[in-house]
Amino acid sequence: MARYRLRLPSLLLLVGSTVALADVVQLKSGGVLRGTIKTDAKSKSDVLEVQLLSGTVFTFGKEEVAELVRRPLKFEHYAARVQELDDTLVAHWELAEWCRENRLTEQRRAHLERVLDFDPEHKAAHLGLGHTQQDGEWLTKEDVEERKREQGFVKLNGRYVPITQLESLQAKAEQTEAQREWFAKVKQWLQLATGPNVGKAADGLNALRDIRSPDAIPAVMQLLGKHARDDVRRLALETIARVGGQMAAVPLTTFVLREDVRDIREQALTSFKSEQAEIARAVFVKALRDRNNVIVRRAGLGLMKVGDASSVNSLINALMTTHSTTIRVPVPTVGVRSDGRLPHPSGLPDQLVDAWRQGQFPNGFIYAPGNTAGATREIPVQVTVENEEVLIALKKLTQQNFGYDEAIWQRWWNIEKTQSVIAPDLP
Repeated sequence: MARYRLRLPSLLLLVGSTVALADVVQLKSGGVLRGTIKTDAKSKSDVLEVQLLSGTVFTFGKEEVAELVRRPLKFEHYAARVQELDDTLVAHWELAEWCRENRLTEQRRAHLERVLDFDPEHKAAHLGLGHTQQDGEWLTKEDVEERKREQGFVKLNGRYVPITQLESLQAKAEQTEAQREWFAKVKQWLQLATGPNVGKAADGLNALRDIRSPDAIPAVMQLLGKHARDDVRRLALETIARVGGQMAAVPLTTFVLREDVRDIREQALTSFKSEQAEIARAVFVKALRDRNNVIVRRAGLGLMKVGDASSVNSLINALMTTHSTTIRVPVPTVGVRSDGRLPHPSGLPDQLVDAWRQGQFPNGFIYAPGNTAGATREIPVQVTVENEEVLIALKKLTQQNFGYDEAIWQRWWNIEKTQSVIAPDLP
C-alpha cells in the first residue's frame, strides 16, 4: 500500500513548563535535534542544552542555532503516525479523529479533506470541515457566503441580513450604543438625587429634569420607572412624557397598565400625543387578552384615550372575560353511613378505615380532618367578569350602548364598521 506523506505545518507554540515538550532545534550546519530544550527561554547564557528523545543531553552554543521550535509532544506522536500512515479512507479518518481528540485542528482538516478524496459524500467528514448541505450539495463556508452575496445578503454581527436593511440596522446599532451610554449617566444622577447630600441631590435632580434625548428613555424607564419610591417613578413619567416621540409610547403604556399608584397612572393617560397613538393602541389591544383582569380593565381605560375604529372589535371581545383565580371553601367532612358505603377515595386515615372495616362503627361516623372547626382550603375556579372600563371605551368610540351583550355589539359592528370613521380623541 502506498504511503501518504503530509507536510507538517511550521508551528511556534508557547507552552507551560508542566507540558511535555518535543522541541525542534535546526542547526546552521543543517542538523536537526528533537527533544526538550532545557535552557530557560529568558536565560542570558550563550549555551543551549537539549535533551534528546533518547535521553542524551546535547550542549552547543546559541550561535550555532538557525531556528528553534517549541511544541507539545503530541506533534512528535503525530509525525510518527504520519510516517506509517496507509493512504486509505479508514486510515485517514482514524487519524483525523485522533487529531480531533488531541486538538490538532490544521492536521485534522488535511486528513478530512483526504477522506473526501476517497468518498465525496462522506457526511461526517463534511460536517467536521464545517460544510453545509443545501439542495443535496455540500458547500464550504466560502461557498455559502458567496451564494448569500449573490442573493443580496451581507453579514452583520455574525448573521446574514438583506443589503437593503444594512443601513437601518447599522443606525440602530449605533443608537443602541448611545442608549448604553445614557445608562451610566442616569444611574449617576439618580444616585446623587436620592443621596444624603442636599446640594448634590439638587444637582442630580436638575440633571434628570434636563434630559431631552430619546436615547435616554430606556435608561430612565429601567432605573427610575421601576424604582421603589413613588416620587422617583413620577419623575420618570414626567421625563419620558417631556422627551416625547414614538420611543415614549411603550413606556407610557407601561405606566398605564402596571403602575400601582393611581394618580401616576392617570397622569400617564393624559400624556399621550398623536404620534404615539398607533403604537399605544397596539399595546392596549394586546393587553385586553391579559390573564389579569386588572390589566384588561386598565387597557380599556387606555383605549378610551387612544382607541379608534380598529380597536372596536377587540373591545367587544373583551366586554366579558374569564380569568383563573382561587377561592377559599370549607373543608368537607368525610363520613360513613350505617348502610356501609365508603367514599372512594375516602380521604380517611388508614387507622379509621381499618377500624370501620372491622365493624367498630356499626352506626357510621363523621370525620372532620384535623378536628378543626371552620377549616378552609383554596380551590381554583374560573370567573367571568364584566369589564366596565371596556364598555365605557366602546360607548365613547361608537356613541352606542348595548351593555355587555357581545352578540348584539358584534351584529351592529358588522353593519356599521364599513360606514363609520372613528377618530382617536387626542389633544
